[in-house]
Amino acid sequence: MSTDTEDDVGLTMEASVAKINLEDLSTVTVMLISANVGSIFEDPEALIPNWIDEVNGHLAALEPQFVAIHFQEVGGKSMSDGTQMIVQQFVKDFLERCEQLNYNRHCVYFDQNFKNPETFTALGTIYLIHDTIKKVESYNFKTRQFSELRSSVSHLFDLDSPNVTNLEKHKFPLRFFPESRWSRKGTLRSRWKLHGTPFDLINIHLFHDASNIVSMVDSAPNSIYCDYRRNALQYTLDRVHNDEHESLPYFIFGDFNFRLDGHSVLRKLTTGLSRRTSEMGLEYVNRSSQVILTIGKKEFHLDNHDEMFQSEWIQWKEYDQERFHVEERLSEFPLKFPPTYPFEEDPNEGTKYMRTRCPAWCDRVLFSHPTRELFDQLANAEYDVIGRGTCMGDHKPVYLQMHIKHNVSGLSIPTYSDYLKSSANSSRKTSPIKEKLPRVESPTYTDLLSNPKNPPDIEGPSGEPGCNRCIEMPEVNYKIKMFKETTV
Repeated sequence: MSTDTEDDVGLTMEASVAKINLEDLSTVTVMLISANVGSIFEDPEALIPNWIDEVNGHLAALEPQFVAIHFQEVGGKSMSDGTQMIVQQFVKDFLERCEQLNYNRHCVYFDQNFKNPETFTALGTIYLIHDTIKKVESYNFKTRQFSELRSSVSHLFDLDSPNVTNLEKHKFPLRFFPESRWSRKGTLRSRWKLHGTPFDLINIHLFHDASNIVSMVDSAPNSIYCDYRRNALQYTLDRVHNDEHESLPYFIFGDFNFRLDGHSVLRKLTTGLSRRTSEMGLEYVNRSSQVILTIGKKEFHLDNHDEMFQSEWIQWKEYDQERFHVEERLSEFPLKFPPTYPFEEDPNEGTKYMRTRCPAWCDRVLFSHPTRELFDQLANAEYDVIGRGTCMGDHKPVYLQMHIKHNVSGLSIPTYSDYLKSSANSSRKTSPIKEKLPRVESPTYTDLLSNPKNPPDIEGPSGEPGCNRCIEMPEVNYKIKMFKETTV
């Protein structure tokens, strides 16, 4: 008989059988944190100290033994040599505070190779190991072997270096319409073994909604951006399942940029209202001509904005649909906190939402179904945000803390074909979202060179290097094309 907690986690495949050493059932307390920190580097003097204080205080209060922090948008909107120095100081100050909490070993990896846009992801990771952990091993992806971590490791600037072998960096090989910030996306993957229990940790940053008009007004039932995210996430999971390394349980956490079902949210908010066009975009007014909602490309302004998304946030959980795209492969604990984005960046307004996007649960901690076998007790896991009452930038960090058993190995990991079969045969109808985009093959390098021009688009100029293999998107009222995966 399954418990309510197990049902909430959403396991849709049969539980794997773990080979556990019955003589040693002790655990390690693990905390996983997702943190989009882009905006704190826009005002570093005011926001970085707040961020460090809140996260460090959280670690001091909950006392996890192993901490993994996945960062996205490191350095802010525009990276420079000066920003690199700020990032380096940020890492130094944070680690000094952590050493006071007896985290005597750490691994730090930050991608700051911003001068190479073909590979730059703006991702980073910090792993903290408490002195109570007696044996921790990290995996070398080049030699395919674990080795005990006895001292700290830091790679702050060039993750493309051949010396960085304990981390796999990957930038999504997807060509979308040219928009510079969309290039700062990808994954970082590390592999660990804590007291004999191995697992993977994957940092991910998916694509955002570039236009509220496209995502909420012109698209139904879900937007083109949602399709981009789904393809990139499926692509990542496919790589994990199909590569040359042994398949292990894994946690994937970061800024998924998951958004609410915009079309349904708009219908709920505008029932009984009239629509008119304004300089800001679209206005929805009541019978007294009072503007209740304004939607522009980068504006989402509701009359009672914070009340609807802070005090009454539970009503929006049913519109959080994007996670259902991978429910056959990933699980998540129930959301028990308000949307994590976009919060005001003013240090004095850290509990209020910005009027730029519809609030959503962008920042998540998900895990593969077999990973559940690592948990000592599901009921003891804690899934929440850090800095609820403090300005942490536009994203609130999200964390999952749980107890991982020692010496859990030999799990039966479903193959990729098993997941495909499960997806095809699934009878669950929790998501109304239908398939729009077919899976496509990558063009060859010759294909990319043969057509040097991109078609016109809504975000940037035509004439960028591109490929003549692309998919038309007739569902929206704009001329948008999605380029297939590239190999360069």
